[in-house]
Amino acid sequence: MRTAATALLLLLATTPALAASPTVDATSVGDSVAATTHSPTLPACASGKLLVIHASIDNNQTPTANWTAGWTQLVELTGDSQVDGVVRYKFATGSDTLSFDTNGSATVSYIVRCYGGAHASSAPEIGTVSQPGATLDPDPPSVTASWGAEDNLFCPFTVYDSGGVTITIDTTHSDADTTNGYPINYTTDARDQAVASAAGVASVCRPLTATATADPGTFRITASDRIYAATIVIRPAAATQSQSPRSMHQYRLRR
Repeated sequence: MRTAATALLLLLATTPALAASPTVDATSVGDSVAATTHSPTLPACASGKLLVIHASIDNNQTPTANWTAGWTQLVELTGDSQVDGVVRYKFATGSDTLSFDTNGSATVSYIVRCYGGAHASSAPEIGTVSQPGATLDPDPPSVTASWGAEDNLFCPFTVYDSGGVTITIDTTHSDADTTNGYPINYTTDARDQAVASAAGVASVCRPLTATATADPGTFRITASDRIYAATIVIRPAAATQSQSPRSMHQYRLRR
């Protein structure tokens, strides 16, 4: 006769364990000033992990060509007269490099993250892009993961012009949408990088349990300027079984 304990163990044997949210394992930030070829420094990233770059490009100098093989475009933000942006990703090999050209001499500011625990066959996804012109409060729209409610990692970002001054995240600002300049409750790996009279980029992440859709709220920058903003979502690694059928068989024999 099957006992309650046996039934529970049988359920565990056939129910996949929930995968934990992806993690930010390493990050590099930097810039290249007044150049046509740009080679961002990559963080150390073991084979199989996920690399993602967020970059801002000053003065409408689009990221045009000669990307290192293997980097897939998630979005290219072009058309503004003052700032462009790009997000690309690749699954690391352990010996990764990155270089790309702009269509004229430009300053590029970037954030590159290495994510652990990302799904090996699901690319990161991005929501719609906000481009309101000049604002103090870049507002990345919501994103909904096509794969549904899992323990996803949501990472809003913004790229912004920095005309005449160095514009950064306003770390003194807090309100209902923003804490220390970043979307409220988003605290994982808060980063920004900017160059005076050029362009800046900022991003932060938040793991959310069993969640398909997130609308992060706003950033706050130190001066109003032209921006783009969006949110990416990263899927957790595929779930694994918590207990094998063989171990269940051994349990039944012991009883």
